[in-house]
Amino acid sequence: MADPKDTRGAPPREMHIGKKKGTNWLAWIALLAGILALLFALSRCGRDDASA
Repeated sequence: MADPKDTRGAPPREMHIGKKKGTNWLAWIALLAGILALLFALSRCGRDDASA
């Protein structure tokens, strides 16, 4: 049978709140390394090396 007062039950005794996540430095470093590798590859792509 439906609850006529539409109550959701008792509130929880304990609130599990996770600690705040800081900046994920590993992801930012990986992104920066990827951008640098892409720029390096693009700069090497257009060169005409006569030494070969």
